[in-house]
Amino acid sequence: MCVDDAVSDKTRYATFARTYPPAAQITSSVLSLLLHYQWTKFSIIYGVNERPGISYESIAVRLKTMAEDYNMTINHFFQYSEPYFPNYMASIFKKYVEETYVDTRVYVFIGYLNPAVDFIVNLSDRGLLDTGEYVVIYVENPEYIPMEANKYFKRTFESDQSQLPNIRGARSLLVVKPNSVASLENFYNTVRDYNDKLSGDRQGGNPLNWTKIVPEDATNLFDAVMLYAIGLAEVIAEGGSYLDGRAIIGKICGKNYTSIKGFRNRIDKNGDAEGNYTVLAFQTSVDRDLPTMAPVAGFRMRAVGDLPEYHVIDGKSIVWVGGQPPIAEPPCGYRRMRCLQEKSYLKEIVSGVFGGVALIVGLILILVYRNWRYEQEIAGLLWKIDMSAIQCSDASGGRWDRKLLSEDNDNSANCKFLLLLG
Repeated sequence: MCVDDAVSDKTRYATFARTYPPAAQITSSVLSLLLHYQWTKFSIIYGVNERPGISYESIAVRLKTMAEDYNMTINHFFQYSEPYFPNYMASIFKKYVEETYVDTRVYVFIGYLNPAVDFIVNLSDRGLLDTGEYVVIYVENPEYIPMEANKYFKRTFESDQSQLPNIRGARSLLVVKPNSVASLENFYNTVRDYNDKLSGDRQGGNPLNWTKIVPEDATNLFDAVMLYAIGLAEVIAEGGSYLDGRAIIGKICGKNYTSIKGFRNRIDKNGDAEGNYTVLAFQTSVDRDLPTMAPVAGFRMRAVGDLPEYHVIDGKSIVWVGGQPPIAEPPCGYRRMRCLQEKSYLKEIVSGVFGGVALIVGLILILVYRNWRYEQEIAGLLWKIDMSAIQCSDASGGRWDRKLLSEDNDNSANCKFLLLLG
């Protein structure tokens, strides 16, 4: 069994293929899940350690690279150090939550269980998981075991089942991990029979009647032999040589096949098996005291394309906190920048125009009023004297008699003049 990511490089290992999927192979299923719900913007948090085993960093880097190939946006790419002990070291996740929650809605957590639970608890304590706006996708490598379905509600060292700090936050949790396979007992019995025939155990070689344990890796070996046989047959049918390893691997890469484990699988262009993964989600049951994390979806190989197809298991559904899947980014943007109205001077312009018109009209009215008032004042100063009260005398002191002069026959001067004659 080889889990080293280096052998996926076909420029160096041109004749290598494997039916045991490397840990980083789970990224194809994670990406399929993200694309299905249109979570095209998300943040990645992953663990880093120097111990031999699974490299969570390689999974994170591959997911980031593949996401960028699909024009997706990585909002944050943070790491933490393993081993991680929540009760004995300052939680870095409180800081990460503080720095990221405004500018992201979807988290992908890649690491061990305890830090994953601690991270979700920090999100939950802040109230971010109560509205349905956030979701956490936890990428886990161990195979799904139904009896451990509630392990995501607490840290591994918390034995008290009455205290489950993450049971509220788990409502916004999706777990992507290898699926458990159907019973392989028939296959194991067949392997034991052939081993007995080869070793002569049927003639008393197993007096205690021990049941030989067949490792699960035997299924991967069986798939590998079958794929090699198919590839070799195709090369020979085309006139090739059984010594041409590159040609045989060329026939194997990109091939879909049915694994002895009972599911459809494929060898990708790098010679790696895709694997069989499932999605766990928060589920409640009337016949259980506690909720559980149970399979609700899986992935199927496509006839074409590099990513498997995400599909919901018949009769299953994800109970979203907000009634529907969270969105990768709010319509107005993370900081509502898209909904800020551009500065408009229309009000100022309209106000200025109306103000100017009002000023001009006001000035005109003032001038008209002043002219009218002036005329009224002049008219008030005119004297009105009766002609009969006027007496005129000449230089000698004689009195004039008034004599009515003839009217001017000129129509243009229709006036009467009175002359006082002495």
